[in-house]
Amino acid sequence: MKIAIDLVMENVPANKGSHKASWLYMWASQLRNEGHEVKVLHNESWDGYDKIYLWQNSLVEDFTINCFGGVSDKTVSKLRRLIECDTSKLVSLDVKMADYGKFVKSRLHNKSMDPSGHLVDWDKVTEVCKGIPVITQRDLKVDHQIIGDSHSFSVYTKGASLSRNDGKTLNGAINQGLESFVYPGMKKLTFYFGNIDVRHHICRLNDGNYKQNIDELMERYAKQLLHLTENYEIELVDLLPIENESRIIPNSIGRYKGLQFTGSHDQRTAAYKYFNERLLNIAQKLGAEIYHHPEHYVNSLGELCFSVMEPKQNVHLSRQQYRWDLDNDEKRNFQEVEKLF
Repeated sequence: MKIAIDLVMENVPANKGSHKASWLYMWASQLRNEGHEVKVLHNESWDGYDKIYLWQNSLVEDFTINCFGGVSDKTVSKLRRLIECDTSKLVSLDVKMADYGKFVKSRLHNKSMDPSGHLVDWDKVTEVCKGIPVITQRDLKVDHQIIGDSHSFSVYTKGASLSRNDGKTLNGAINQGLESFVYPGMKKLTFYFGNIDVRHHICRLNDGNYKQNIDELMERYAKQLLHLTENYEIELVDLLPIENESRIIPNSIGRYKGLQFTGSHDQRTAAYKYFNERLLNIAQKLGAEIYHHPEHYVNSLGELCFSVMEPKQNVHLSRQQYRWDLDNDEKRNFQEVEKLF
């Protein structure tokens, strides 16, 4: 089957560092793993594909549709595709299709509405949206699952599904219960939580006693992981180094109560190193695998290099530094990448 992957109301970012686009490239790899021919589109036609998989930039149901700056001619043109194509080809990724017809229809009299919006049958768009089926990560025919926060798909590897839980701390995951994240039929589980804990909480709680906080967290983590080793092969992932504090993080990303982080750079660096020491100890005791990030992520000052991070001042890695090379859909050759640093 020939599949195209696209966004609904906007173009897929062309920048290879884009976190948003990288999720679609991961989906493309996963669908290829099931024998399909797949391409992520960048403002290209939907013609010639058997299926069009659409992502709505959300992993949760009943999300709010955002259309910054109003409904433009470009937005209308994008949405018109939903009724101009063979609608039986449309599939929604991750969550059910939102009602874009209702969304635009309620804004027809707004000053920000482009005149072209009055020429579209938005009731028909609503009808189409309601009939679009959904495919989720649970539907993939694999037995390896990566479970973590928004950093998790940077350690994607071929043949894995993702349980991506944006904003979820390791503490929150343990409170919920690690086993509650596991999809049916899994044999191997990769866990990647903790970067958020170190950024905001480990140096804040108990008067900033990071060792006490990490020890208590790891004791609970190890207990749940031990239970899981009875039925699953386990892999754990190191935390990322701490970037220089000069990096400005957008208000909508990576903040807790308005703060970019809690604790000095030195404190958080000590915390991440201690966390990784404890994580290695747990892995050795449980006989679990552990994934270590490449050495070139760290600069001469012991900081996470800005050059390996997403260009738009985000907290995430650039797709070009992921464990799996999503652009070429092959295992990343980090030895070749390291020659550039």
